[in-house]
Amino acid sequence: MWNSIKKALLSNLGLKISAIVAAVLLWIVVVNVEDPSRSKFFTAKVDVLNQGVLTDNGKYYEMKDDESTVTFRVTAKRSIIEKLSNSDFRATADLNYLGSDNRVPVDIEASRFSSQVTISSRSFYINLKVGNIQKKRFSIKAVTTGKPLEGTVVSEATVTPNVITVTGPDKIVSTISSVEAVTDVTGISKDITDDVVPVLKDKAGHEIDASKLTLSRETVQVSVITGSVKKVKVSAQTSGQLPDGYTLNSVTVNPGTVEVSGDAEALNNLSEIVIPGSVIDLSSITKDMETTVDISSYLPEGIELVNPDHKTVKVKVKLNSATSKSFNIPTANLTIGGLPDGLQCEFIENTISVVIKGLPQDLEKLDSSKITGRIDASGLNAGTHHVTVTLVLSSEYSVDTITTGVKITEKNN
Repeated sequence: MWNSIKKALLSNLGLKISAIVAAVLLWIVVVNVEDPSRSKFFTAKVDVLNQGVLTDNGKYYEMKDDESTVTFRVTAKRSIIEKLSNSDFRATADLNYLGSDNRVPVDIEASRFSSQVTISSRSFYINLKVGNIQKKRFSIKAVTTGKPLEGTVVSEATVTPNVITVTGPDKIVSTISSVEAVTDVTGISKDITDDVVPVLKDKAGHEIDASKLTLSRETVQVSVITGSVKKVKVSAQTSGQLPDGYTLNSVTVNPGTVEVSGDAEALNNLSEIVIPGSVIDLSSITKDMETTVDISSYLPEGIELVNPDHKTVKVKVKLNSATSKSFNIPTANLTIGGLPDGLQCEFIENTISVVIKGLPQDLEKLDSSKITGRIDASGLNAGTHHVTVTLVLSSEYSVDTITTGVKITEKNN
């Protein structure tokens, strides 16, 4: 059976091949001669016309990304449709026909073979979001970033012009909290001028996308003035006397140094910022204290702080509380002054008991056998007397009034 089939297929093989070729050629001729119609889908970007209908009335529109193009079906003869591309069609939305529902009809036209193509009769629309346009003026703040060359500081940064008008959707303009002109001063050692693009920021300090906004100026000019910088010490003086029983341990300032800038000659003459004694009055202090002092008012003319945030310092006053200790001082350590001629004086007791006040560590340094003093016998007559004793002590010690008994007699001839 297979042999029969094989024989039938191979018989007159040349004629059979010729017939197939002829049929294909005939089909090609028919197709090209008749040129049948075909349909194909094209996509065009939607152009919005007569936008002034909204902008002249203080309005703006937004279009969704998925509605910025329209896809449609085109029917034409095969020879025509094969020559067409997306760029041969234009889709327009005329805002003169904006409906109350904010829909605009889309018209589609062919730029080539317009009379030979049929565009789908389906109606196309785009949906717009319409809102109010807001115009607002803002002050521009000059801002510097980075660090100048060592020994140089930014004394002042100004911007020209310092006001800008922003126009755009109210939902964006209403979020603007500040406008900054930012200039990088990294490594500079002299005055500079720079043209910069203003940066819009919200209340949180985040930058706002300005692509949908119109600024009255694309750039502004920032001028940066530099100066010399110097690190100086900060100290504090005191006034008044501490109450009895207290001594001053220390007065410290934190931070103890600050950086200042200004004219070179003024900087050379400045080595220290001194907080005057009127600020720290010791007469009313009975315990350790700390106070905040604004040092900006104590800067010489022409000098200013590099960082204005460092204008306040902490002044801490630390006290030592005095205590007392008893000492038995030999009366032999006391000298007698002012004794009239012909009289002699001797102490009734060999020692006197004395309470001395001072800091504990200072009291430990005292030795009873080495404490000296004196009495004044001026105007005394023969007899027994109580006289005041004056001890020889340094200023860190204090004593109450001390008396002792003495006996004055006439000298034997």
